Amino acid sequence: MKSWRPLTENELKSFLAIVFNMGLIRKSSIEEYWNSSLPSQASHWFKKVMSRNRFQNILKFLYVSDYSRNVPRQHPAYDPASRFRPLLSFMNKQFCRFIVPKKEVCVDETLMATKGHNVMRQYIPSKAAKFGIKFWMLCESATGYILQMSVYRGRHFDPVPAGQLQGTTVVMDLMSASNILNKGYHVFCDSFFCSQNLASRLIQTTTYITGSYLK
Repeated sequence: MKSWRPLTENELKSFLAIVFNMGLIRKSSIEEYWNSSLPSQASHWFKKVMSRNRFQNILKFLYVSDYSRNVPRQHPAYDPASRFRPLLSFMNKQFCRFIVPKKEVCVDETLMATKGHNVMRQYIPSKAAKFGIKFWMLCESATGYILQMSVYRGRHFDPVPAGQLQGTTVVMDLMSASNILNKGYHVFCDSFFCSQNLASRLIQTTTYITGSYLK
C-alpha cells in the first residue's frame, strides 16, 4: 500500500492502548470510535491518539508470529492457531504474574467471532456470535480476570485422549497450567465440564468443585 509507513514502537503501544479501550467502550463498529458527528456519543480520545486510517492499516497488516516459521497445512506439525500462538503463550505467562486469585475460580467457553474461513471455526447457536473460534478459559469468579486460556482447534487437531472426557481434560489442563492445584481452590463449572471423574481427580489435588451434573 502506498499509504503504509514503517511501524514505530510508540505507535504499536498507542495501537494496543486503543484496542484495550475498545474493550471498555463498546461501539457498533470501528469507524464509530472516530465519529464525532454526534457530540453526545463522541470519544475524542481515540482521534487524539491515532487517526482511523492509520489504526486500520496497522490492524490489517499486524502479525504476532514469525510467518516464515509457519508450516503448510499438509505438514504433520501444522497448527491452525500458529498465527496467534506466540501471543496466546505470552499472555498466559503474564496472566498469573500480577494477581493471586481468590479461592473461587470458574471454567467456561467463549466464542471469538470471526467471518474468516478457518478450520477452527465453530458454530454454536446458543452464543451471540454463533460463528467463531472457541476458547476455554479459567477465570477468577469474583472479577472475571482471566488466569489461563486455550484455543480449541477442533477434533482433528485436539482429539480427546482415549478413556477421558473432554471437559475433564480441559479443566485439569487449565488449572495445572495456572499452578493452582494442591492449594485448596474451588472451581465452578457447568454440566459440560462437571463429572464424577473430574471431581475425583480434583479432590486428589486438594481442589473442590461445584457444578451441574447430568447423569
